[in-house]
Amino acid sequence: MKKTGLIAVLPLLLVLPIIIMGGGDSSAQEPTTAGSVSVTGVPDEYLDVVTRAGGMCDAITAPLLAAQIQVESGWTAVVSSDAGANGIAQFIPSTWAQYGMDGDGDGVADVNNPQDAIMGQANYMCVLSEVIQGWLDQGVVNGSLTELTLAAYNAGEGAVHDHGGIPPYKETQEYVPAILELVPQYTAEGGTVTAASSGGDSSTAQTAIVAAKAQLGIPYVWGGESDAGVDCSGMVMRAYAAAGIALPHDSRQQYGSGTKIPRAEAQPGDLLFWSYTGQQADIYHVAMYLGDGMLIDANFTPGVSIRAVWESEIMPYAVRPY
Repeated sequence: MKKTGLIAVLPLLLVLPIIIMGGGDSSAQEPTTAGSVSVTGVPDEYLDVVTRAGGMCDAITAPLLAAQIQVESGWTAVVSSDAGANGIAQFIPSTWAQYGMDGDGDGVADVNNPQDAIMGQANYMCVLSEVIQGWLDQGVVNGSLTELTLAAYNAGEGAVHDHGGIPPYKETQEYVPAILELVPQYTAEGGTVTAASSGGDSSTAQTAIVAAKAQLGIPYVWGGESDAGVDCSGMVMRAYAAAGIALPHDSRQQYGSGTKIPRAEAQPGDLLFWSYTGQQADIYHVAMYLGDGMLIDANFTPGVSIRAVWESEIMPYAVRPY
């Protein structure tokens, strides 16, 4: 398992040949090259290792691993959670001891070395997917292989087994869809493997999107900026604060806090604005664009929610605040 306080790793895992005991030699499971699905939007320094990791087994792709890293750590190399999970892929020590790998060939499997941690992440995900595929074949669990594998990474495979599917833990039930929603944004078109676009820091935008979605269901409160309630600019402010960007709690000021982008060229994470007159002084609403004609915002009813972009009174420019 990856988090503390959940069911321990089942003995079944001990017989799988992919396991690297003690986090040592990676030669026992040499990954293939780029896998069947190419990745985009990954920070330059991690592109090669994510691509290699995505070829470790058929069930796990590079875009899936990239989306998972975004949710786990926001691409932060050295980070620890309250549950004692460490590194870019958030392993607890006991799990790292079994599945950690020497991803850069320096002879050490270090959970705080992203090259090692990402290869260990893929190793663990491949093991989990094989176990869960067996349970699916036996009818022990129900659901999607990818969803159940992600749930097992978060909650422990024992929890997935005992509940017959995604366990009823709030964290896990939010974790799985958050990752799946990000996968398309890390999937390259035309099979080309590319790094993050120079037009914007995609890792910053993705962190803000995840933080915005974490506020889904929070009620609308004028001037609010907490889990008890948010208004439109408060939701945006909190989302970008999670990505290290300080925005004012005012939609008009947020319109002036970044680079203006023609609305037709808006990318996920960019901000959309509405004005009665088309002037900054009359801006009355801000939302975060999610792509594919959808946005997330805080509105009077039902609070923070995802819905389609509406055209009435929308400003001709979006804003990229980073």
